[in-house]
Formats: sequence, C-alpha cells, structure tokens
Amino acid sequence: MALSAFAHCYNGPVNYDPDTIFEAYLDNIQRLNIPNRRLYIAYSAVTGSGKTWLAKRIATHFSGLYLSADELRTAAQELYPMISRSELDQFVAQYAPSIQNRLLEYPNHLHVVDTNIDKYAQQVFDKAAEIEFPLFIIRLDVDKSTLADRIATRQKNIFQDEKMLLESLDQNIKYHDEFLKNFGNRISYTYSEEGGLEHLFASIEQVLNEQA
Repeated sequence: MALSAFAHCYNGPVNYDPDTIFEAYLDNIQRLNIPNRRLYIAYSAVTGSGKTWLAKRIATHFSGLYLSADELRTAAQELYPMISRSELDQFVAQYAPSIQNRLLEYPNHLHVVDTNIDKYAQQVFDKAAEIEFPLFIIRLDVDKSTLADRIATRQKNIFQDEKMLLESLDQNIKYHDEFLKNFGNRISYTYSEEGGLEHLFASIEQVLNEQA
C-alpha cells in the first residue's frame, strides 16, 4: 500500500505520494541492476568543496549508485509543482532513509550518497549500521576563499540560493570543524585536488575487496 503524506502550499493543500515520487526518482538512477558489494560513501564537506563532482566520478568509476537529494527533490517537484522548497526539504529528511532501504532490493549495493554529513553525522552512522553497510567518509579540505569563489561562480541550482550559501559559509565551516573534533577518527580519506583520484580510488577498492 502506498504511503501518503500531506503538504500545505501557498494556495492550498497538496497530497503527495512518496511511493510515486520514489518510482520517478528510480527512473533517473543508473546502474541499479549491476551487482556491487556493500559500501556507503558519504562526505564531510562544506558547500563548494567539489562534493558532487567527486561523488559522480566515484559512482562512475566503480559502477555504483549516485544518490542525490537534489534529484529526489526534482522528482518530487516535477510530480507536485506546488510543493515549496521547505516542504521538499522536509520530504527528503523524512523519506530518504526509507528510500535507501528500498534500494536494497536491487543488486547494486555501492551507494555513493551526495550529501554532507557534518550536521547529522550520528544519523548517518546509525543508518549505515542498520543496513549493515561499511561506511566510507571522505573529507574534502578546501580553504574558505576558494569555497566562496566556487559558490559565486558555480552553475546555478534551483534548490540553492547563492546569497544564502555565502551568508551561511562561516556556519557551515563551523559545523565541519565540529565534525572533525567529534568524529575525525571516522574519516576514511581526506581528498585534495593535489592528491588526485588515483589514491582515493585505491582506498575505496581496498574496502570493497574486504567485502568479497
């Protein structure tokens, strides 16, 4: 039976169905039926660090699933155009964990999750433990001036406001520093552009081989 949820938009209530949104989201996920070993890859990274760029390359290199909250928002918005941004965010927060459970029905168990976990690390740790996935956390180390430049010049995203991102940069850096202080020992790899992709890929390959 389909789950149902209730959203209020500026011109009245809208009923939306998470199962319908999930099916639309699935249509945009590549490599679902490619068998892959279990690994949950996530990021400790401030906006502008290059997380999405890196996540897509990891997913492609290892034939994993690239899982993006923005793509989930897009699927919801295309089906229900009257849902507001705040309601989309609430939808993602509420249903993303159950959607990840449903992805376990498919043979590709390499989940490259394009998300920054600095603010909700314990939830990610608990989720990885619940679904019995090894957790590989990549830290992206980028200085503040570079982050600001990237935010100002990045390709526009309908779900992100440039002004708001720049205004919240200091706060997000603070979250990142707090993650390092509290959970720095959980970081699997610190990525820098100077180091390149080769060593990162080798580290991920090693963890995947341990699941064989």
